[in-house]
Amino acid sequence: MWIHAKQTDYLMIMHSKYTIPVILLLLCLLLFQCALIEKSDDKKSAGPPPSFGPRTMAVQGYLAEHSTIENVIEANGNLVANEAVFIKSELPGKLTRLYFKEGNWVKAGQLLARIDGTQLYVDREKMNVALELAESELERGKSLLTINGITQEELDRMENQVKSIQADLKINQVQRNKTRIYAPFSGMLGLKEVSIGAYITSADPIVQLQQIHPIKLEFEVPEKYLGLIGRGQKLSFTVQGQDEFYEATVYTKGTEISPTTRTFKVRGITPNRKRELLPGQFANIRLITSVNKEAILVPTDAVIPVLGGKIVYLAKNGKAVSSNVITGDRKADLIVISEGVTAGDTVLVSGLLALSNGIPVQISDLVNQSENSVE
Repeated sequence: MWIHAKQTDYLMIMHSKYTIPVILLLLCLLLFQCALIEKSDDKKSAGPPPSFGPRTMAVQGYLAEHSTIENVIEANGNLVANEAVFIKSELPGKLTRLYFKEGNWVKAGQLLARIDGTQLYVDREKMNVALELAESELERGKSLLTINGITQEELDRMENQVKSIQADLKINQVQRNKTRIYAPFSGMLGLKEVSIGAYITSADPIVQLQQIHPIKLEFEVPEKYLGLIGRGQKLSFTVQGQDEFYEATVYTKGTEISPTTRTFKVRGITPNRKRELLPGQFANIRLITSVNKEAILVPTDAVIPVLGGKIVYLAKNGKAVSSNVITGDRKADLIVISEGVTAGDTVLVSGLLALSNGIPVQISDLVNQSENSVE
């Protein structure tokens, strides 16, 4: 009995000795299994392992469409009178009368000024007396010729004397007419340059006369546009201090190119019934040379210069594909593409430095044409 009791005590001691480590071991195994299960769940939620192929890029695209654009030449110019002249006297003399007011409108043929013609009238009286005397002598000469009192040569001299005085009277009449100065055409007078009582010559201007209805517009254009500008083309312009747009018509262009500026002159003409446009005014001009209703435009930043030309990247079948392009005029932040892009193509406009031919792309956003301005 004692031996059995002793064995029982020994078993209890042994049991108490190994129970705690076993429990700890089981707990460790349980924790390890939980960690494996959690790691497996993380792998499942993370999806398949990453591949080693090229990564898909998210980029912005621009949908190319047909647009209507106007090819416009913009230039600066000046208004020019249709006709302009300085009124001067053909005869030297004292200015006795002025029949106008500065800045007034006058009609063609209107009397403007008068030069002192007293001496011419005195000369006319003297010539009239001389003519009467010469004509009397001529009559007597004809009578004497019938009785051989004079020769035919003397009679011819008398006739020539009469004709000479008559010619002098005609010259005198022309000179007396020149003492009255008339407006050669209808127009606006400027400021007078002389006053009544001044002695003037043919070199002294009296006043300037300008025809400003219609009025001309003169500007210069680079020589590359020489073949695009012709008679009858329409243009619009504004002048300093006014918001109104005026329209004019090209009526001629210069026949030579300036060797210094490489430009040629163009002149337009426009009505000016209200006389609100004045010669010398500065004008901002806009001339439409042509209209293209099927132009393809893309953002300027989408065009990449490369060796030997330019390219854009297009999105095709989920990949970036480079396309060689030929560009035209630039319109604000858009540029015309004449070759290389067609309507409906999606042009890539972001991430261009990281793109290469064939790389997978995904369009994250489309840029609309309304976000870009076209002139």
